[in-house]
This record gives sequence, C-alpha cells and structure tokens, in this order.
Amino acid sequence: MYSAVVLDSTSRYRLQDRFMEFLRINHFGFRVVIQDWKFICHHMTMNFGDVPDRDFRSEEEDLPITLTTDAFGFYRNQVCAVRINDFRALSSNETPHITVALNKHGKPVQSNLIEDWKPFRKMELMGTIQIID
Repeated sequence: MYSAVVLDSTSRYRLQDRFMEFLRINHFGFRVVIQDWKFICHHMTMNFGDVPDRDFRSEEEDLPITLTTDAFGFYRNQVCAVRINDFRALSSNETPHITVALNKHGKPVQSNLIEDWKPFRKMELMGTIQIID
C-alpha cells in the first residue's frame, strides 16, 4: 500500500509529449532508443506502507493537486523521470518525481537513483491524492 498523487489522463499525455520534446531538443552523451521504452507517467509517490496521520487524512483522498515539474533525469539509460519541485514535504522520496518511461532493463524504483537532473521548461500536472493497494 502507498499514497500517491495520481495524474489525470490529460496530464499523462502532456508529460509524454514534453518528454519527447525534451529528447528532441537535448543532446546526450548516450543514445536513447525510445521505441523500446514503455511510458509510465502515472503518479508521484507520497509514502509507502501505512499512511501516517500527520501526512495524510482520509478526507484528503481524491483532493485535486497541481504538481510543477522542473527537470528530467535518467538512470543508466534505463529509466527516465521528471522532477517535481514543489512537494518535498508531501513525498517521502528524497527527490519527488514521476517515472516517465523505462526500457526492458529498467524498473520504476530506479527513478530514486537519479542524481543528474537536466533543467527543462516547467509544466503543471494535475492529479489527485489516492491510496493504492
């Protein structure tokens, strides 16, 4: 079980488009072969396990939230995430983020290992707080 801000479908598609734009504009020291990647673009994790009362109350479930992105990052050319710059207090992750895409060698958890973030045009994403079993 975990709590998360789950993106609405419009934000998911907008994030996919922004990721493709980011790849077109930026040149990397490695080659990203996007046709082998799977888009995730689902949620920003808030907390794993039981949800502490101090961080979340049941009346907050389905509460609309706006998240602002400010950078993309890659881990070993296997996973890409977008950094969320305004919700450090909401997320138990050191760097709040949304996993954008991964290839067959990547796992969503590897987004937590990204250290090198490339600033990119900010965008707002809409979602709701949800408990996921």
